[in-house]
Amino acid sequence: MIRIYPMAWRLVCRSIVPLTLLGITGDISANVETSFVESGDLGMPVLVVATSQSCPPCRALKHVMRTDQQVQELLERYVVLQLDVNSYEFEEFSRRVPHHLNMIPMVFMLRPDGKVLYAQSGGLSSDTLQRLLRAGVKASGRRLNESEAHEMSRRLDKAQELYDSGDIVNAYRHAAAVSAVPSYATSIVAADQLRQRIGSDVLRNLPSLDSGIRSPGHKFQSAVAITSLFVASRGDRALREPLGELIAKYERDPATQLVLRQAKDTVRGQLFEAYEKWDQARASYQRIVDTGGDDTARDYATQRLEAIARRAPGANPTVKLAAAVDIRSVNLSQTTEVAQLAATRSSPSAAGEYLELAEFYKRRHPQTATTYARLALERANSDEVADAARALLEEL
Repeated sequence: MIRIYPMAWRLVCRSIVPLTLLGITGDISANVETSFVESGDLGMPVLVVATSQSCPPCRALKHVMRTDQQVQELLERYVVLQLDVNSYEFEEFSRRVPHHLNMIPMVFMLRPDGKVLYAQSGGLSSDTLQRLLRAGVKASGRRLNESEAHEMSRRLDKAQELYDSGDIVNAYRHAAAVSAVPSYATSIVAADQLRQRIGSDVLRNLPSLDSGIRSPGHKFQSAVAITSLFVASRGDRALREPLGELIAKYERDPATQLVLRQAKDTVRGQLFEAYEKWDQARASYQRIVDTGGDDTARDYATQRLEAIARRAPGANPTVKLAAAVDIRSVNLSQTTEVAQLAATRSSPSAAGEYLELAEFYKRRHPQTATTYARLALERANSDEVADAARALLEEL
């Protein structure tokens, strides 16, 4: 894994969003901060209506909000904050959103990220209010439900954790995936800011990545990092173009063509796995194993083939035997220990399964194949299995 250690990052403070959707059935008293927090969490625009009890146009506007069915349906898509112009809450709002309005009623519409979309004094007819509300919804991006909001927040935290640990590639992928959601929710905005910050780090470190692809010990990791970032940077022209230029250079250079092809197949395989397209993932990894080249690339591809064989629907149950230990978390140099541990968790009747595992590993990793062949011979419950195990050991 390529690690580019970043500068310290301060997480953007979370902006405000409401705890309750306020269907308009009467005057509402709500805390300004709470309303903005709810707006940010769910990606809902805020509608602020500042009025006075003694103002006839104010009473008319509130009547429309209470009784017009179409207006009420549109208001369900807003965090609605009704304030008295003489209240402390309105003073608090005015500090947060400075304005020069001095006539009532006052109507403000704010996007979930705090941008003011509309601010005007005076009464509004039902038709005008409907048009205003529709325009505000359209300009405010997609609203998240509570489950989506929680998931976006979780993925943002994961991206931040990866970034802080120096795993720039996966941090960028997580941040880019969250920021691609067409919403102005706080988590989406913060993810986009984190994505931009990581992109700047990557651009500063491109010379290091470029030199890494020519280093025997780092060429595969560097190629995968560049390819992964290129795929994830769709829509980020500032990062995608220089990465694309590097990839084009490697495709022309005979010294880097093979490792770049293996990196591309690795990234394809990872994406296919993410969508549980097992056959395509197998094909991508198998191309790496069959091609040869970089040992690190072949070892990684072999590990993924093992994992897919255990996880994919219809996988060979004998290959699933290796799942006694999660091979995704170990190197192939350790798979002999994996096989031995698996043996302690299996019955002697598994001799045939050990033999099949030995056949599976024969070309990919002879050392592991030898271990399984010996286990098969030790637990052989028939001459046929024993003879096949001996033959395989001689071949190895």
